[in-house]
Amino acid sequence: MENVKITNRACVLQLLVNRGAMSRTDIASVLSLTTATVTTICNEFIAKNLLIPGEEVDTVSKVGRKRNPIDLNYDRMHILTIDIDSDVTTVAITNLKGRLVVSDSFSTALSADPEEFFRQTAATAIRLLWTHHFQNDDILGAGVTIVGPVNHLDGISLDSCGIFSGECSIKKHLEQELPFTVCVENSVSALLSSELLFNNPDNLQNVLMLKWGPGVGSASVINGTMYKGSNFRSSELGLTMIDQNEPVRFAGRGGRLETLISMNAIEEKAKELFALTSSPYILDTVHTYGFPNKENFSAYVSMEDPAFQEYLDKSAEALAIVTNNAIQLIVPDKIILFGDVFDNEVMYSSFIRHANRINPELTDDLFIRSELTKKKAYIGGAAVVLKQLLIDNGGTLIP
Repeated sequence: MENVKITNRACVLQLLVNRGAMSRTDIASVLSLTTATVTTICNEFIAKNLLIPGEEVDTVSKVGRKRNPIDLNYDRMHILTIDIDSDVTTVAITNLKGRLVVSDSFSTALSADPEEFFRQTAATAIRLLWTHHFQNDDILGAGVTIVGPVNHLDGISLDSCGIFSGECSIKKHLEQELPFTVCVENSVSALLSSELLFNNPDNLQNVLMLKWGPGVGSASVINGTMYKGSNFRSSELGLTMIDQNEPVRFAGRGGRLETLISMNAIEEKAKELFALTSSPYILDTVHTYGFPNKENFSAYVSMEDPAFQEYLDKSAEALAIVTNNAIQLIVPDKIILFGDVFDNEVMYSSFIRHANRINPELTDDLFIRSELTKKKAYIGGAAVVLKQLLIDNGGTLIP
């Protein structure tokens, strides 16, 4: 009976996060619960200040009363997030909706000593909390995101692609330094969680996410559950072998999709052409914007050098081919496109064009272009904590 109660409470919280303010009657209707059950749950949450009145709904019920909506109090508690990337580690504080309050960052030293790294990370977090007047009880938990496979059950990074040497018990290290429960997840899986929590009013249950940025990654949800194999690996489309003749680069991953089409690879291709050719387009672009990087990426994508444009077109085509193959296996309801490259209109349009050509059934409405790219350093960690420490336990951890 207690499990049923927790499940019902979790469903109410999940629905409000997905759809925003709703009346108790509408919540009961969507979840197929009695209004009395929903009212009891909501009253318990209101007593904890977890639910508050939402904006008034214009629709009128059959008996002529306005429906009084309720919404999650997203400022009831806050979340500490830590995003560990190969270049930069970002520490941030958000509210329960993933709205950024404050952040700070420092350079990530590759093959760093874990104890020293997490002492520095915890010191940054404590300083942010202190300077912005957060008490320990104000924080729901800490969400850590990192590249590579993650044992999310025990909070262990299994292979961080060179950030740490071998496995690293992130949860253990940080919980020795911080007074909060720590959740750890692969960065792309966490980003997919954020999409399904904060941008999923239709309650999609089968979704494939593609991330095209400095790296190429993917994650998938099947029947509402994040898919991982027995080794905790997600569906890594970026590791698909597409050219066996390509020289081994980037941690022994030569010839794989990620090493050939990532933003880093695109930047390297522009530098290679600059060194090998006297193309006026490349010379003018380098003179005007400097060598390619994340900030001037759009300028390079737009330059009219034929060789570079051919490379970009083949990159979009390669990703479209791999994506089509994955679709035949996973059969997702939607595909979420996330990342700096997809944010570029030229590259996005090229990918969609190739996808439609390869498989006419891949219509434009199958793809959703994420609006969360600019929040990637913290939104995933916030979603992981919200899901694990608030929703999944039915709000029982809220004092």
